[in-house]
Amino acid sequence: MHIKKELYYSIAIKDAPGALAGITAHLMQAEVNMHGFWGFGMGRGSAQIIAVPDDTEKFVQVAHDAGWQISEGVCFRIEGQDKTGALVDILNQISNEKINLYAVDAIAIDGNFGCYIWGEDGNAESIAQILGLSSPLG
Repeated sequence: MHIKKELYYSIAIKDAPGALAGITAHLMQAEVNMHGFWGFGMGRGSAQIIAVPDDTEKFVQVAHDAGWQISEGVCFRIEGQDKTGALVDILNQISNEKINLYAVDAIAIDGNFGCYIWGEDGNAESIAQILGLSSPLG
């Protein structure tokens, strides 16, 4: 199993047809590659994008130049061979330390799985220790 701490960026946008397409087209034209990318309607005409860029510095510059309001956070990417209960041990370890997770997104394709987890604010270092990560990022 491979585990990595990464930076993610949240972008607030209008919940309107074409809003997400415009963001992705802009990122494509600027050649900003993504490790992960999600979009959610938040109600009352607003939406949120969560982006995990391959090159964080390039993403931040492109976002700044485009006038996007972004906020930065830490998430964890977990990859491995897919099997029943692949994430149970990790999730139990986090739970045993009384750490609440904000979100978990996972998918399995062709015998492998990929997952991102987000802890509540202030829990990134505790989660990193549980996952056996010692470096700030990576």
